[in-house]
Amino acid sequence: MAGFASRYWTQFAGVGAGALLYDYLATKHKTSVQREQICEQAMAIGDEPLYRGQNPTKVYMIVNSTAGKGANGKVEEDVRPVVHLSAMVSYTKRTTYAGEAKDSIAELDLDEYDGICVVGGDGLLQEVVTGLMRRPDREAVEQFPIGFIPIGTAGIMGSALHTHPDITATSKIGRAVLAVAQQKTRKIDVMEITNSKGQQIFATSCFGWGILGAMLNKIELHKGLGGQKYWYGAVETVAGYHGPVRRQASLQFRKDASSRWESRDLDISSLIAANVPKSNLGTVDRDIAPDDGSLVLGWVPWSTTPDRYAFYNMGFALSEGTPMTQLPGVESTRAVEFKLQPSLSGNKEHDAPFNVDGEEMPPFDVHVRLLPRCLTFFAQPPALL
Repeated sequence: MAGFASRYWTQFAGVGAGALLYDYLATKHKTSVQREQICEQAMAIGDEPLYRGQNPTKVYMIVNSTAGKGANGKVEEDVRPVVHLSAMVSYTKRTTYAGEAKDSIAELDLDEYDGICVVGGDGLLQEVVTGLMRRPDREAVEQFPIGFIPIGTAGIMGSALHTHPDITATSKIGRAVLAVAQQKTRKIDVMEITNSKGQQIFATSCFGWGILGAMLNKIELHKGLGGQKYWYGAVETVAGYHGPVRRQASLQFRKDASSRWESRDLDISSLIAANVPKSNLGTVDRDIAPDDGSLVLGWVPWSTTPDRYAFYNMGFALSEGTPMTQLPGVESTRAVEFKLQPSLSGNKEHDAPFNVDGEEMPPFDVHVRLLPRCLTFFAQPPALL
């Protein structure tokens, strides 16, 4: 009997290993074909003649080489070849510490370049956008194109900008670089976030609080897990609090510029304001777009997730593709601005920060305004690929 089991176990193990090897080789082949197609398009762009007085496209490339799993490989295999073949001229700046991108962008001579390429994740993009929006030459900034090359683990804005049936990392990165080379642009809404201490930052994707803020310090412990680090961070946060994070706050919001302010007293486990369809933990609302002039503002009442099992069930529904705004018990609205006044305990460990495009912001009273179509991004229409 033992020999029978051993023989068949060996056969089953062999079949499983063969299936995994086949899947690996098929994925490698698909990636190779994608790179070849993208490089062919880049070569066609690079071969186009320049007219008298016309110069090659010159971009300021700011790179976070630690963004996401295998970031260096993505830069060398998916970004640089397309830049070279499309005959773009680039100056590369690699960030070495948090916040460096803001300082670098603040001093950048915009007249020297045709645009900027942000090669990294949503956090680096948030730094660059904040650096640009803090400059005194706002009119020039609004016309200066930004290319977001998503090599991070999330790349939320990258997915929203470069929509396409093929959502592999190689395809998204390639389309993003091609958009820069072809000088295809799109106006994007930006969130202006100002707290009661005078701190002001700008974001393009998401503002979160509750579980979305409390999980930030847990995410750093799971960097090696790629995009799955967000779910691990959320689950570990809930487990550490012996249940979902509970927060109280006063919320005021306006649905559009001409409407009156509405108020809510919140007792929640999580709140999100999104300018894009998806967050790190799943779909928020499929109908939202980064240039439609409004945010989707949603919150999860404490009564909906009173224990960790209710939270896990909600998380499972999100992972299966159900938008947050369609989950039972979740409340949501469209808004163009809102004010949030959190009830703080004075315990820094308990008073979790706000999550702004994956970066921490202290949980003081905050005013969030959507600035419609105020920045220019390189973005290629799906029909061109």
